[in-house]
Amino acid sequence: MILFIYGAILGYMLFFAIFIAPASNKVLDKNNRSLFLRNIFPKNFLFGLFLSFSAIAVSLYQGLDYILYPSVSIFIGFIVNYSFIMPKINIASEKINITNENNAKNIEKHKKEFRYLHLTSVIIYTIQLLTAFYVTYIMFQQY
Repeated sequence: MILFIYGAILGYMLFFAIFIAPASNKVLDKNNRSLFLRNIFPKNFLFGLFLSFSAIAVSLYQGLDYILYPSVSIFIGFIVNYSFIMPKINIASEKINITNENNAKNIEKHKKEFRYLHLTSVIIYTIQLLTAFYVTYIMFQQY
């Protein structure tokens, strides 16, 4: 069961990173891309929360401590992205859009904040993805 859950975590995260996010950047204009991503990212992170919580529950039930700790770290990553970083990214994006063009200093400040938050989110997501790869690899070694 835990291998199935990690397969789902790995599969959906890869699908999102390889297909959904890049396609939205290529196909959609700036306004529609923003609307689309603001709609899909919360669902992405909530789905990850559900799957990683399932991995925690199964790990506890089956006494798999070596899988419990990575599962908790993946879960925490989704909480951080969903609850803290994503709302701040949205606020920074809104500030960029509403800042008066005469105030270039504030626009650059908000763009810098947006890039920093986005990079932080991407790093967390990448660490989660690598952790899921590692756990899946370890589980395959046991079979």
